[in-house]
Amino acid sequence: PLVWREAHRRGTPQLHMGDEEALSGEEGGGAAEAPPDLSWIEDDLPPLPQRGSTAQAKSNHSAKDHAAQWAEVQRGREAVRQGQLAVQGAMLKVEEESTRLKSQQARVADATAQLQRDKTDPFVSDPSRREHREQYQKEREEEARTTTLVRIAQRELSDAQSALIKAEIRRAELAELEKALLQHEEEERQKRLEIAKHKLEAEKNRTARALRFVAENTAQRAEEEAQVIRFNEAEAKEAQQSHLVALQRLREISVRERTVQDKETQEQEAVTEERIREVLKLKRSTEVAHARLRAQQEKLMKKRAELQERVEQSKETIQAVGGNPYAVERRVTQMLQDEQNAIRAKKEREQRELITIKRLLTEDERYRRDQGKAQKEKEYLSSVAPTVNNRAVRRANYFNSVTNTGTEVLDDRLEVWPSQVTRIKERRLAADSRKQQQRQMTLEHERMLRERENGQWSSDGDEDEDEADENEEAETGKPKKPNVQLVTDEMMKRARKLQAESLVQTQVVRGREFHGRAFLPNPDSIVFTDFQLGHTYKKKVTLTNVSFGFNSFKLLPLAAHIRDFFHVDYELPGRIPAGTSCSISVSFMPKMDEDIEDVLPILAETGRVEILLRCTTRKCLVSITSDRADFGGVPLAECKALSVTLVNSGALGSDFTVANADAVDAAAEAGADDAEDRCFSFASHGTVGPYGSASFEVRFAPTRLGSYHRRLRFTFALSPGALDPSVESSATAPPAATLELLGAGIDVPVFVERQRVDMRVCYIGQLYRDAFNVCNRGKTALRVNIRVPEDLKTVLEMTPDVGFVQAGSSLSIQMKFRPNKATLKRHQKITENHPAEVCYVEIPVQVAVPEQRMPVGFVVTAQLADSVLSFAPACLDFGACSIHESVSLSLTMTNNSIISQKFGFVNVPREIDVLPNNGFGVILPKESLEFKVVFSPKAAVEHQFALCCQTFLAKFNIPCRGIGFQPPLVVAPCIVDFPPCCFGSVESRTLFIENTSKAPHTFEISLPPGSFLQVDPVVATIPKGGRVRAKLDFCPVLIPPPPQEPPHEEPPPVVEALPKEQKSLRKGKSRLALSNKSKTPEHIPKAGREAARQQLQQEQQQKQQQQQQQ
Repeated sequence: PLVWREAHRRGTPQLHMGDEEALSGEEGGGAAEAPPDLSWIEDDLPPLPQRGSTAQAKSNHSAKDHAAQWAEVQRGREAVRQGQLAVQGAMLKVEEESTRLKSQQARVADATAQLQRDKTDPFVSDPSRREHREQYQKEREEEARTTTLVRIAQRELSDAQSALIKAEIRRAELAELEKALLQHEEEERQKRLEIAKHKLEAEKNRTARALRFVAENTAQRAEEEAQVIRFNEAEAKEAQQSHLVALQRLREISVRERTVQDKETQEQEAVTEERIREVLKLKRSTEVAHARLRAQQEKLMKKRAELQERVEQSKETIQAVGGNPYAVERRVTQMLQDEQNAIRAKKEREQRELITIKRLLTEDERYRRDQGKAQKEKEYLSSVAPTVNNRAVRRANYFNSVTNTGTEVLDDRLEVWPSQVTRIKERRLAADSRKQQQRQMTLEHERMLRERENGQWSSDGDEDEDEADENEEAETGKPKKPNVQLVTDEMMKRARKLQAESLVQTQVVRGREFHGRAFLPNPDSIVFTDFQLGHTYKKKVTLTNVSFGFNSFKLLPLAAHIRDFFHVDYELPGRIPAGTSCSISVSFMPKMDEDIEDVLPILAETGRVEILLRCTTRKCLVSITSDRADFGGVPLAECKALSVTLVNSGALGSDFTVANADAVDAAAEAGADDAEDRCFSFASHGTVGPYGSASFEVRFAPTRLGSYHRRLRFTFALSPGALDPSVESSATAPPAATLELLGAGIDVPVFVERQRVDMRVCYIGQLYRDAFNVCNRGKTALRVNIRVPEDLKTVLEMTPDVGFVQAGSSLSIQMKFRPNKATLKRHQKITENHPAEVCYVEIPVQVAVPEQRMPVGFVVTAQLADSVLSFAPACLDFGACSIHESVSLSLTMTNNSIISQKFGFVNVPREIDVLPNNGFGVILPKESLEFKVVFSPKAAVEHQFALCCQTFLAKFNIPCRGIGFQPPLVVAPCIVDFPPCCFGSVESRTLFIENTSKAPHTFEISLPPGSFLQVDPVVATIPKGGRVRAKLDFCPVLIPPPPQEPPHEEPPPVVEALPKEQKSLRKGKSRLALSNKSKTPEHIPKAGREAARQQLQQEQQQKQQQQQQQ
């Protein structure tokens, strides 16, 4: 037996192999069994002596082999268990699929039976047949799938069985290995037991030797132990004393630590209480802040509500007046935003000014500090200069004598020029220059005189004066003296030119010659805009030396016509180094209300510099940003707005009015113009503020397809109060402007192909289907929503009711229509073509598009009809009828609807026959048909049943009742056949009349007139249960022909076609039915044949009358 180590240690009973398998089977497929662990035997036995590494390796190798073999055995067992489980699962699956296949086969049989019924039943509609056929196909497909699954499950079952068989074979193969392993383990156990016995004997020997050794050393150990005990007692006393001291010290330390801990606890509690108070204080302050915030929010919400209410009231007021509240709201919002922006800009400007002032104060403080330091240094240098540096003293004395404030230059080697800080006077022309100019003028004067005397010089004067001088010289004969004034003027011109050339010099620095403007003004022009008379305006211009070196400038006089209006003030800067600047202040005192445009001339060493000078009066300059507004294509019923901005670049505000520029030229087309004017809507007047702008909005809402064109004329006028009446002004209103409006009305992108969906004639309570397409001619996909009236959602259903129509495509909408009588009452439309009795309804349906303002609508029309057939009489009572006879009643069927209907009497009892056509046919609108309902009872009982008339839309049941009874007399045979018989001969047949009742009955036999029949007896009484024999003779005779009459055509006899069953006498009529199948022989004379034919016709007519009466 195999035993586990843990079971052995805990005292659990040993488990044999069979018990182990049973346990694993009860657990239901638990974990795989581990090989038995016998290592506990080695732990309990004494250790063996070491025999070398070879024996140990061999034992280890054998243990590994045994473990591998046991693992192989366990895998075999597990494979068998898994195979059994797989076979059980496969069998369950096969049973389940088989059950499903049987149920599916039953459903297929039902579907097949339904198809057979559809083939035999003519009243099943085609949609129902298609549905049944589709259901049959589906069931067949499901049966095929189920069959496939059954085959797969069977294949899996066979595979599992094969695997199980293989596992059983493998387990049988491993059974011998298992027995060998058990035997080998038993042998190993015996060997270990023997080894344990050897170890136990060796241990006993070692124990005896140890006991002897202990007995020898016991006395010596006793003495040593007594000494140790004494020594230990002394140490114990000392340890006790030290323990008492340590205990006292420990108590003191504990008291001190407890005191410190109590103090820390108190401090911590104080801190905690302080934190609690702070938290409570913070909570109270937070609650107060929240309450304040809530109060502020409530106030703010109240203000917003009041503001919103005022805004709504103002909107209503503006709308009542006829204005555009949204435009006013946008304008007010823009004004508020502008005010906020202005306030924000003002605050920013004030902040920048404060920052600038702070910087200026800081710079001023630093400058004063630097000046104080410089003054102290100067005083110090002046005090120590006589003894330190005589050159500095001379330099300071020189600048004190040359400048007003003793200011020194950076480089004393440079020449000092005249300026406002120096005492040197400005030299217009140097002395050398004046002497040189006088010398040049004298030489020029002498040269001009010589040229005059030689006749080579002529003045720039008038040629007439020269000719007069020459004539005068010729008359007197003396040479004329030269004109001194002319020469002097010429000399002055040349002198000015030379002076100008001497003032303007070429600047060359390090080989580079400067060209262009030496001084650059900032700003580059002096502009006084929107000036008014009586006011003074100032501008400051900064001149920067942009030449290569030092330069100076001089202001030249202004033009004579503007000289009195301007005053230029500046400080003489002297020579200005390159890159430095100086400022000029220009004051403007207007005397006339006119624009001025000139230059401010400046003469520099390197040439003339001109600064543009412009002064403009207050004007009103209004312009339109665009003279054309193109709305493009706008769908009908939608509105598109475009804004045009009117910009005023002047200082005077303007009012403007807008009118139709084509109103005068379009008098002949007033109707069309009015229609187009209604499409364009805009404000008729407005205001443009100074240096402001106004938005002019035009709305375009087309009402028809096509293009639109309009021209608007803007007329401007100065705003009231823009000009001061006391001040003369030349300002005028700006010229009129024109705005061209272009637009086109286009069709809506979403439309329905059919504006009227005609369902034609519909029966009340029946379901009808139709489809229509919603198209999109736009360029983007649009969402559509089909809206049906709320009261008709149960009658008219759209699928889908919401969808997306792609660009350039269409969406198919399926419609289900099931009318009812409420639909007829609510939406009936009465017109000339559709009176009240026609029951014509129109249902409006709307296709809403969120991106399309005008919804698309269409109408669903239908002519409702009630599929009611009326029958008269409402109940058929056949009364009492013999089982051998038939009773017929007339039944009138009337079609009250407006369309024809196919009908048929179905499931007719066998006692009933409906004539004609077996009760099948078509009845036209408002038509009445008459039917013969024949009652032929089969049994002597009371019959109560319903005669069912079915159409494609409804069923109608006519109640019927009748009583069948057994007749007292029975005639046999019912049919009598006579062979061919000649005129004058007799053929006889025998009839038997039997009384089947319990009372005697008397009968009488009535023969049809002209039938050549004779019966005997005609009247007789039959006792109960008795029978009477009657002889029936057929005696045809030749009837003489009637007198000759003019031939005339008679209509052929009308013979009603009766069913074959009705032609026989099986229905038990009490009269005799005779049949003569013989033909007229050829040897009978012609007159006799005619007479016989007439007689036969008369007999047939009589029979028909009798049948009709019955």
